Amino acid sequence: MRFLNFGVSGGASHISTRVAIALAVSSLGLGGLSCRRGSSAGKPLPAPAGEAAAAEKAGDRPRPNKGIAVGELAPDFTLTDQAGRPVRLSALRGEPVAITFLYTRCPDATACPMTAAKFAKLAAALKQEKVGRLLAVTVDPENDTPAVLADYAARIGADPERWKFLTGDARALARVAESFGVLYYPDHGKIVHSQAVAILDGEGRLTSLYYGSDWEPEQILKDLEKARNG
Repeated sequence: MRFLNFGVSGGASHISTRVAIALAVSSLGLGGLSCRRGSSAGKPLPAPAGEAAAAEKAGDRPRPNKGIAVGELAPDFTLTDQAGRPVRLSALRGEPVAITFLYTRCPDATACPMTAAKFAKLAAALKQEKVGRLLAVTVDPENDTPAVLADYAARIGADPERWKFLTGDARALARVAESFGVLYYPDHGKIVHSQAVAILDGEGRLTSLYYGSDWEPEQILKDLEKARNG
């Protein structure tokens, strides 16, 4: 899998803040499937085996080495949001967009719940700045129906006008994920997946891409503002 190192955040980590956020989000009681964080920049996921490999071959899982490069136009897609409405990426043109990947049953407080908590903080800042849209794409379409996503979004206080949780059929989601170098597959009751945040400018071009969990909402906000201003 090709990894991009553009836009990787630096500086000291705010460990106490992260732990506090993680504990708060884990109190939502998100049980079920386990989430292994998978990869950070430069460290690929282990190769899928068995049924997961067959699913990848059939097109129901993201394929490696399909990610776009910084500066390239993100492939258009249409998925379904938490209200059951279609959302087309190209319809969001004119505003910068941050895209991440998660699933609602993830119990690891340092993985998907942490991502959701950081996006919640980012969403609050965007409401004040009145700039940017957020998209959270599920990697668990079998469970994450619009109704499930709506309940999850409500529990973390997501504004549906600015922050969409997206699902769709397995093939459509796989194509979206692989566009940003994100891989995922089931493994013994768990979903192994890459963590990533991609920022697109108002024309739909990739301006920065973060892998792993070492990013902060403040940095993504700066990237969105930069993407808006060109």
